[in-house]
Amino acid sequence: MRIQHAFFSLLAALAMTAINSLAAPVPPPEKLLSDDTLVMFTMPDWDKAMELHARSPQTKLWQDPVLKPFKDKLVAKFTKEVVEPLEKELGVKFSDYSGLIHGQLTFALTTATKENGDATVGYVLVLDARDKAAYLKQRLDTLKKKWVDSGKQIKSDKIRGVDFTTLIVMSEDLRKTFEKTFPDPSEGYESLEGPKKKPKNEKMELIIGQSDSLLILGSHAKGIE
Repeated sequence: MRIQHAFFSLLAALAMTAINSLAAPVPPPEKLLSDDTLVMFTMPDWDKAMELHARSPQTKLWQDPVLKPFKDKLVAKFTKEVVEPLEKELGVKFSDYSGLIHGQLTFALTTATKENGDATVGYVLVLDARDKAAYLKQRLDTLKKKWVDSGKQIKSDKIRGVDFTTLIVMSEDLRKTFEKTFPDPSEGYESLEGPKKKPKNEKMELIIGQSDSLLILGSHAKGIE
């Protein structure tokens, strides 16, 4: 029985290796992005880029023990004043997603249209998790649950047969978070222009989904499609 079990385990491992080797590679950005792309930034292989970055003079300087007290203080301040308030407002832990990028990373600005018909600029972000696709799905499921449990708005759609979730947040909530982090230095002082006009409170949508090993985020369904 042990020999049979080992034999079938070996067959399963070989089958998974074959399936992984036959997986279609992620298309390059020029085939992924639409014709209305305005600006594009891409990194074909995140892991290789990080290897080069680790050997760069700037990284070696940043890791110098002499800079450690300054670095630790700077990182702690940034985490407390920027990262943690945003994580609290959005209900996510950025560290849960930091190890997911292993292949292509592409960010693009595209033309888009608001609900009232006005033209605007949208964005699309594509990250390739490669063999971390199962973990990526687990993280997205957790994110959706936390978002719903916190009472925030959410809706589900399909784009080209792929499930996408739209996370909805009000701009006023984000504005308050950013104002606490980056207070206006002129606040409290009189101005010849009078009190500043309060920005309109609008819905902000983040569309997020997974296609195979790709994490796809965007502001407009058209750009994602």
